[in-house]
Amino acid sequence: MKKLALVFLLTSTACTTTLVAQVIPDHKNQAISKGIAFMPDMGQVADTDHDPVLGMEYASTGNPLQLFLLNGPEFGFVHRKLHADTAVQDTTFRVDMWFIGENTQGNVSATPYLETTWYHNYYLPQCPAGLTGIHGNQYLVYEDVYPNIDVHVTSNAWGYKFYFVVRPGGDPNHIRMRFSGQDELEVDVVEGLRMLLEDEWIRIPQAIAYQIDGNTTIGVPWTVGYQEVTPDLVVRLQFGEYDPTKTLVFDISENTPLGGTPPL
Repeated sequence: MKKLALVFLLTSTACTTTLVAQVIPDHKNQAISKGIAFMPDMGQVADTDHDPVLGMEYASTGNPLQLFLLNGPEFGFVHRKLHADTAVQDTTFRVDMWFIGENTQGNVSATPYLETTWYHNYYLPQCPAGLTGIHGNQYLVYEDVYPNIDVHVTSNAWGYKFYFVVRPGGDPNHIRMRFSGQDELEVDVVEGLRMLLEDEWIRIPQAIAYQIDGNTTIGVPWTVGYQEVTPDLVVRLQFGEYDPTKTLVFDISENTPLGGTPPL
């Protein structure tokens, strides 16, 4: 698997956003991070041979654990192990996650919201003429990944934040996540999902669940778990009973970082 490489020049730092209807109520009242954004791929993202990455849509900035977002959707978590000794080659670890099952819609592209006022300019081997004035987004929505189930991608002060939004008529039993690139996948003692990569790891926190009634969030009387359907490869969500006439949300984020990174 070729590694992804991305270098950029940040030219402005101010950022203001306006909320839109697609941003769902958050049960934990966590604000979106002002330091994390998802930059649309205009040709600046390339593999280590400087070739374009098929299906690439967005690449994150502002978090040491970089997230690449491809249509599908498919998410690539990239962790770089940097060595202080310049004689030792740096190491890049990558874990991919995508949604599977006969009910997946396939090739779903993100709809972006909350555009940043700041922008990046890129001058790279794959875009030698330069790409300038590229604004990012702080909120992405993949609609109908499964029938009546959307996937939202945003951030909080600790890193990335994912919502699986099950609208009335959707069935959360359809959600299956497949992982690749890890040496081992396990549910840890605090119900998070940990991907081991040699002596490094990337962790996805335990999800919480709630329902939405208008603009009000309603807690559910059960906790969410991860279950390995296929050891080290495929994971589903474990959940309890809920009101099928109201939207059900799985929020994957906690006040703990993914991959051991510090808060932003």
